Amino acid sequence: MEKYLYFNGHSSDEYFCHIEHKPDIPVPEAKYEEYEVPGRNGKLHADLGYYDNVTVTYQLYFHGRNPTAEDARTIKKWLAGTPGTHQLSDGYDPAFFYLAIAKPGSISNLFDKYGRLSVEFDCDPRHFSVVGYQAMQMRSGQTLLNPLDHVALPLLEITGNGSEGKFTVNGVDFAVGTVANKTLYCDCENWDAYLTGGTNANARVGGTWPSLQPGENTISWSGGVTGVKLTPRWWTL
Repeated sequence: MEKYLYFNGHSSDEYFCHIEHKPDIPVPEAKYEEYEVPGRNGKLHADLGYYDNVTVTYQLYFHGRNPTAEDARTIKKWLAGTPGTHQLSDGYDPAFFYLAIAKPGSISNLFDKYGRLSVEFDCDPRHFSVVGYQAMQMRSGQTLLNPLDHVALPLLEITGNGSEGKFTVNGVDFAVGTVANKTLYCDCENWDAYLTGGTNANARVGGTWPSLQPGENTISWSGGVTGVKLTPRWWTL
């Protein structure tokens, strides 16, 4: 299955489409602020704490019993028909994925038997673990291991009895105002809280948004919080 691409919820195999060559592995560029000090040789660099997007390019070809213009339209719809960012992975490294936007090129016709195209993906520099994007039911007092080398910003699904509570990671409290019979979602990357159905709930949370350090993280809760599901979003470069 190495020669197959997975994007926007579909495998290239569904379109008789295959990777022609294994793509180069991109290396994200760390962002720095560059400045000079009068009288000092050279330049100084202050790490800004983030990375530039990376580009992953695939050479694809598609075939079938009788490739047609309709086949090409189907592939274009798969790659470009749904605007926005989607998960991107391939059979060479199926345990990780990028969040990417597709920029497909023109499709060439070869001998009326094959179609060939180059697809460039503009990717978030983080390479996310597939396992780390699965929600897990937590227990208060549990230790959760971040197996990768970067701080992860989880998605929390908090249930409660309608009173105030706290969600705590490594001794740092995050205040939450629970709502009975509804789930409070806390997106720790985007600092966004909302209830079941999408109702804004940012006024119900306060304090330091939780993060998961590399290694062990102790998780607990108290007060009106009765249960927590957590999607850790482990990532590496």
